Amino acid sequence: MNAMLTYLRRSSAPITMGIVAVLAVGSVVFFFSNGNGMQWLTASVEWPQKLWTLLLYPFAYSGVGGISALLFALCMMAWVLYACGSIEREIGPAKYITVWAVLTALPALLILETMRATGSGYSLMGPYLPIAGLTVAWATRNQHARFLIWGLIPVTGRIIGWITLLGTFFTFGMGNLAVGVASILPLVLAWTFATNRIPFFKFKSLEIERVEKKQAERELAFRAEVVVREREREERERLRRLFERSGIDEK
Repeated sequence: MNAMLTYLRRSSAPITMGIVAVLAVGSVVFFFSNGNGMQWLTASVEWPQKLWTLLLYPFAYSGVGGISALLFALCMMAWVLYACGSIEREIGPAKYITVWAVLTALPALLILETMRATGSGYSLMGPYLPIAGLTVAWATRNQHARFLIWGLIPVTGRIIGWITLLGTFFTFGMGNLAVGVASILPLVLAWTFATNRIPFFKFKSLEIERVEKKQAERELAFRAEVVVREREREERERLRRLFERSGIDEK
């Protein structure tokens, strides 16, 4: 246990690693217990009597089961490590855990209260909602990044963001459009955060972004200079060989 905690602290994305670890362990435990105890974490319209469920419902999840369920769980956790982990590395663990908490509790509140108001209802469980919010944030910051869905379909970050938004709306809004609208409002909040539109809670300060931009420009200029020098070296080498061959021909 101590070794695991040390590894998580040293990781560049310790919160993300911890979330994935808890999801993995929880999946195994709930699988072998036939889901017993999962209801203690599940969020429902009775959330005022179980406040902790607003933050813990993502862990009411078991990805251990059939082959398809296991493959989906593995792909989901790999995505969390890749996309959510990159967000944590950019903003730091302290701010990241705040963002995770907001993108967990806020959609649950909006969805559950909308269901209460419209007379519909079902329970919330599993990590989809916070992962969706962080995915939109990642897509906003990496609009032109290329990614292979299932290792086969090439898409950009922008497309992944739109797929996440529309998929969330239709998944939760099926049969109740008001719930669908409520489910995507936190995704809009994730977008505003990723674009630095929240004055009191910046994704990155303007000063840090300027420093990173200058660093990127310096790296780009350095690469261009390396290319120019390499071409000059190749040209000198070509001229040297040409000169040597001309000397041999004169003899």
